[in-house]
Amino acid sequence: MANIANLTVRSVHNNGEDHNWDEVLINGNWIIVDPTMGVKGFNLSPRVFEEGRNLNISYVFAEYPNGTIGDITFRYTNTSNITFLLLDEDKEPVSNATIIIYSNNYKKNLKTYLNCTTNYEGKCNLILGEGYYTIIAETHDERKLYNKTEIKIEENKNYEKTLLLKPKIVIPNIIINTIYNILLPVFLWLIIVFYLELPIFNINKRSD
Repeated sequence: MANIANLTVRSVHNNGEDHNWDEVLINGNWIIVDPTMGVKGFNLSPRVFEEGRNLNISYVFAEYPNGTIGDITFRYTNTSNITFLLLDEDKEPVSNATIIIYSNNYKKNLKTYLNCTTNYEGKCNLILGEGYYTIIAETHDERKLYNKTEIKIEENKNYEKTLLLKPKIVIPNIIINTIYNILLPVFLWLIIVFYLELPIFNINKRSD
């Protein structure tokens, strides 16, 4: 509706706490509009999404009609800076690895859509609101290094988190297919045979 009225509008996403709303630019100010609140959802305070819901806000981003994405977490909560350092088992920096952030503030492991890629020093920086998070770090090369951990972040602080990445155990598809197509039917067959050999079943069979 705002687009039709030739107003500048952006869609606001707070996936880590499972909510979305909109902002409309009026007289140089971004006005918050939340259709889920009906007539009360116009010109809301940014703090209503955290204080009104009694939970921490992790990461908020705006999406513009042209597809541009912008981090606007600072509008909705106090944030902290986190520098991640990824090391392999030899304590060497892991570059070009991906760190993905999941929020546990509202529900367990909701994807925030916030991630970063490590530089040649094995580092990357993120800005997050206060809360509890699940961190997944992994490489996409032949080493397939991996780490999954949980952290707690308080607001208005600077953190340095070192994560040790280890080889990720990957089960080849041929093994999965073998288990599903061969071993599982054999296991089910053994269960049936075992059942047929139960004494109670044999007694009933003799009595017949």
